[in-house]
Amino acid sequence: MSTLKLLTDKGGNSVYANCVDGHYFPPFTLDVEYATHLENIQKMHIRDDDVTVVGYAKSGTHWVWEVAGMLLAGSTNYIRDIKESQFLEVKEVAALDALTSPRLLNTHMGFRFLPSEIVTKRTKVIYLLRNPKDVAVSLYHHVTGMNPGEKFVYNGTWDDFLDAYLQGNVWFGSWFDSVLAWEKTVTALTELPVLTVHYEAMKADPLSNVQRLSEFLGVQRDSEFCQEVVEACSFKKLKQAKDNVKGNNLRNAWKPGTEGFYRKGEVGDWKNWFTVAQNERFNALYAEKMKNSKLTILFK
Repeated sequence: MSTLKLLTDKGGNSVYANCVDGHYFPPFTLDVEYATHLENIQKMHIRDDDVTVVGYAKSGTHWVWEVAGMLLAGSTNYIRDIKESQFLEVKEVAALDALTSPRLLNTHMGFRFLPSEIVTKRTKVIYLLRNPKDVAVSLYHHVTGMNPGEKFVYNGTWDDFLDAYLQGNVWFGSWFDSVLAWEKTVTALTELPVLTVHYEAMKADPLSNVQRLSEFLGVQRDSEFCQEVVEACSFKKLKQAKDNVKGNNLRNAWKPGTEGFYRKGEVGDWKNWFTVAQNERFNALYAEKMKNSKLTILFK
């Protein structure tokens, strides 16, 4: 395992990553080496009622995690803990083991790094997909919105960030590699229960997608309750809950005036950032990388 610079702006500020077997992770500081942490995660015990939310960074994991949590609990009370309390990349196994059931684990990691018992226990997996152009814009604001710190500072341009994103030189690596690896996994492991949720579809019709989640989770909440979940998990209300309800020890991670994890929550914001040339470049790369994929990506 090594720590390396992924992005460096013209002022010399850098975003670092923990690099394990060629895969890039945010430079979290844990009590063990990061490679050891990943090994421990792979070996951790999975419970029969665990659920895992998986998606490339900025694909809606906070939103869907809150929705799934309410469905499992049968209550629209907000989970007081933040999503990161069950985030595999940063929570050590002892802390995860201490959580009460049902656990709602979540991650941006590829399948190869997840607990091996997810397969043997046939753990329910909610897999998230989002337009990678919107993902790029959201991730750019994430890394530029963080408070100056030893390994997180980046004040570079959108142009430079997009270059790095398309080359896979960002946290969690290439979006293309990530989604294609998951497609390969789901195709091979046909007995693994996986529900794919598209960010754009959930924005367009949140009620039917909350009902899909309810059915997948086996809780069978009625339409009235699902509508209450939709309203409680609107972007505006989740943002308010983050500020007023949750015990959020990450508030100081963000620069004053930035929005943190909840920026816009919109579909199609990429159109405000991509130039014509950048869009053409992206489309050409997408056509090449995804030519053999059967994944449906909802470009809006």
